[in-house]
Amino acid sequence: MSGRIVALNERRRPIGASHHNAKLEDADIDLIFALREEGLSLAKIAEKFEVGKACIWKVIHGHTRADTPSAWRPAGKASAKTSPPPSKAAQVAPPGEDGPGALLQRHLNQAWR
Repeated sequence: MSGRIVALNERRRPIGASHHNAKLEDADIDLIFALREEGLSLAKIAEKFEVGKACIWKVIHGHTRADTPSAWRPAGKASAKTSPPPSKAAQVAPPGEDGPGALLQRHLNQAWR
């Protein structure tokens, strides 16, 4: 086993980079928000990541990649119900360090205020 942890939504389905249709990594999502804050257009960002402009628009506006993990499981397991819950340390980034997707989560939190 590779030791990767897969994030699951409330319906126990993979989300983020773990989803089988994901074209972008979690770190790419953070970079997309940073580039947009710098003033780059959607088209330029889309060109950089080799995806469509609509894909970038959906990420920035929270239509995709907006699920918050509610459970975790080791990669390669067919069912989250058969695996033991991971430790708290595996779920939370250390204080002062942002894990993948942290910038996305901050933007989503700001959008819902």
